[in-house]
Amino acid sequence: NTMLASAYSYSAMANYAKSYAYSYNPAYRSFPNDCTNFISQAMSFGGWSMVGGFYTLNSAWWYNSIHQSYTWAGAENWYWFARGSGRTSYLSNVWYMLLADVLQVDFDRNGNINHTMIVTTVGSSDLYITYHSTNTRDRSLRSFITQFPNAWYYAHRT
Repeated sequence: NTMLASAYSYSAMANYAKSYAYSYNPAYRSFPNDCTNFISQAMSFGGWSMVGGFYTLNSAWWYNSIHQSYTWAGAENWYWFARGSGRTSYLSNVWYMLLADVLQVDFDRNGNINHTMIVTTVGSSDLYITYHSTNTRDRSLRSFITQFPNAWYYAHRT
């Protein structure tokens, strides 16, 4: 894992997200709910390699000019891929996140993850997250949690 982790560029992931926070990279399709597609692009840009397999499998993670795996663009599917592949580890507290870590949210607490975001700035007393769907750059994590205090949060160390 240490060898794999050293191949990732967390600053590249965060910078990619900041660069495309308000726009869409023309090399990729966009979706009405684009948050996980956006995060997958950032992970790929930072060094995550694609994993082939049937598009509905949570063990596959890929994108091409015609289609993509469910894990590429679906929040719940991305969760299962990221955890099952060993590319992320679970953080017990959102405040343990670092640059390019991923935060996912289950807004209605029904066990189905609805939204995916990336940490793009680490401040001295707050973290700042960037995401698509409501294209947002460097939003205070504190303000996000204040707005959605009853949501379930899933923090991933990338």
